[in-house]
Amino acid sequence: MKLDRTFISGIAHVARDLSIVRSIVSLGKAFSLGIVAEGVENNEQFELLK
Repeated sequence: MKLDRTFISGIAHVARDLSIVRSIVSLGKAFSLGIVAEGVENNEQFELLK
């Protein structure tokens, strides 16, 4: 499963983007899918994706 950089770029500042990303990650984990996040540019984004 691939997360587009459009969502990743806003996760630290846009609550809606973070909510969407967390939902997608949760869905991926539920189905044991690999998840790739494009466009992670800083540690804050990385930490939010853990």
